Amino acid sequence: MDKIIGNSMITPTTTTTTTTTTATTTVTTTTISNATTTTTIITATTTTERNKRMIIQLNYNENSNDNDSLLISQANTATTTTTTTTTTTTPTIIDNDVCKIVNNDKIVVTDQNNDRRSYQITDKKRNSSNIQSKDINSSYTINELDEKRENEKVYEYLLRLTEVRNWLKEYLHLDDIVNEAEFEQNLSNGVLLAQIAHSFAPHIVPLSKIFDIDQSRFDKDGQVCYRHTDNINLWKDAIRSIHFPEVLVPDTVDIYEGRNIKTIFGLFALAKYLNRLRLGPPIRREENVQFSPTMLNDVRERLKNSDFSLFGNIDEILATIPCDLNGHMQAIIKLNNSIDDPVTLLKCLKCPDASISYVNDALIDRYQEELKNRTKTIRLNEFLNREQIQTVIIETNRAEALKRLEYLLQTEKIPEITEINVILDDLQQDNILRNAIPLYVNEMRKIRWAQNVPLNVKQIETLLKVINTCIRVRFCVLENDKRNMYNGLKCILYEMETIVKCELMEAYMKAIREKYDMIGKDYVLLCDELRDIVEEINHDKLIKQQLVNDIEMACEKDDIDNLNGMLTDIKGVKTEYVPFYLKTLKCNRYTTIEEIEEIIEMTNQTIDNDRING
Repeated sequence: MDKIIGNSMITPTTTTTTTTTTATTTVTTTTISNATTTTTIITATTTTERNKRMIIQLNYNENSNDNDSLLISQANTATTTTTTTTTTTTPTIIDNDVCKIVNNDKIVVTDQNNDRRSYQITDKKRNSSNIQSKDINSSYTINELDEKRENEKVYEYLLRLTEVRNWLKEYLHLDDIVNEAEFEQNLSNGVLLAQIAHSFAPHIVPLSKIFDIDQSRFDKDGQVCYRHTDNINLWKDAIRSIHFPEVLVPDTVDIYEGRNIKTIFGLFALAKYLNRLRLGPPIRREENVQFSPTMLNDVRERLKNSDFSLFGNIDEILATIPCDLNGHMQAIIKLNNSIDDPVTLLKCLKCPDASISYVNDALIDRYQEELKNRTKTIRLNEFLNREQIQTVIIETNRAEALKRLEYLLQTEKIPEITEINVILDDLQQDNILRNAIPLYVNEMRKIRWAQNVPLNVKQIETLLKVINTCIRVRFCVLENDKRNMYNGLKCILYEMETIVKCELMEAYMKAIREKYDMIGKDYVLLCDELRDIVEEINHDKLIKQQLVNDIEMACEKDDIDNLNGMLTDIKGVKTEYVPFYLKTLKCNRYTTIEEIEEIIEMTNQTIDNDRING
């Protein structure tokens, strides 16, 4: 816990202690001894404005004359001084306002102005009535938590927007495309949407039908005109022709009027759908994109109360596409009857009514071979259903992709990024970060050489997940996002049986940031390096905690010689002051080296000030 130690004048023969405190929350315990009496004083100081006194008797017992008394005195100097005195005589009661606490570990005091103070009595050193100020508020207010969640939603939306923009650039082979800030508004004229439609359905959307194809009218007027809705309607006709789920199609007015979360959501889903049909490239994940505060604030304001959870349901929606049951059954029957003819089989596999995804034209012979083998396992007059056919497609794609990957990993040349992209797509890996391809290849090659057998799909899935999380941890460290960094570390190191401790979150953040400062921001710390950092901090914490325990034991035994050796590496220690450290440490509660250093520092100041003042 955080404590600030008050200034106490300490001399070996004094029988009283004078305490002056100005900090907002202060706890001090000092024991001074001579031949006749022992006095223990605990002082807590908190800010207030009222002039009020209250005595609280701790662990009160009617039959005892040895009750501890807690005097709360609220002075005009905007401080409250709380003093507990335990002496060989009964303390003097100077106020009739006494609150008797019987065996209770917590005291909450509320005065007439609703100034609330909460104190916790710790189990350790309970006989000396050790009291610490307790924070009764959470780290975040409800409004702050709501704002934090809203910021995360806005950031996730902007990532999806960036992914859609990059996918469009790749799909339409655009050398130049408007930036993220202008991209949403640019979609409202429907030109980019119509160009997408032309790419997979040119018979429905020929280029000649696209209004304002060079966007000169839109650029000149600075706004859409009604004829731009023709582009939007052409796009909708095209995506319906390939059985794109109607529930994912945004309304024309939503696109035209710039209600862009629905438009971006629809395009994000369309990118995934076209890739399933092998009519377009996969959409590439983005993680480490920084957006300006202006853009974040603008999007937050425009998309207030929007449903950002839509993006998480796309795969589920696409997996349960409603279809014409009769048309679907006819397509599956026709496909089964075409297995002996590869040309007809390919057409049937790509028929929208069949709802078969990820068909690769180049693998039709392998599909045919595997489907023939599967038909031998079913009874006469039965057909392979959609799920069985889809399984053949996916397993064949993966087997061929693993062969191509094995060949690339065996060669020393650096493979083309597009080549690796295709392989990972065929392996059904959706969470591919666009800029992490070289890192994936490098780590896959290391594993391949180490195990001396080809990689399997499970290994590749795990590798991609771990590398993506390492990249996310890097981004969180650079953005000072401790909580998500901590969650990322837990995810990465769980399988490695390394414990990531919540109370060391700040230390992990500092150490990882220092490492990045040393090696450069473009580098990515991977599992082994992050594990080494975490384990080093855990070990250092363990050593420091043992030292804290040893110091406490030495103080309890009045073992000044051992204490002197233990304090050697503590910041600010003066050898000649060790007897005073022992007395002060013996009366204060501390759990960390940092708290011990605070006690040492304040003791030094007290003694030095006392010597200066004579």
